[in-house]
Amino acid sequence: MGPSINEAHVDMGWDLKNQQIKITSMWSIINRSGAANSRHIHGNCFISAAYYAKIPKDCGDSVMT
Repeated sequence: MGPSINEAHVDMGWDLKNQQIKITSMWSIINRSGAANSRHIHGNCFISAAYYAKIPKDCGDSVMT
């Protein structure tokens, strides 16, 4: 796993030597120009993340709460 993922696990106090970390599901979405996503939760998840494959300059802010 990448360094950022491992940092998140350490911050959460996970024992990386004695626990196995698995990705059990994924989903993707393509937002067209002007689209937005409503605030939502991902049930049965300990970690949720967003990856932006391509972001145009000055496209707005992503707010994570």
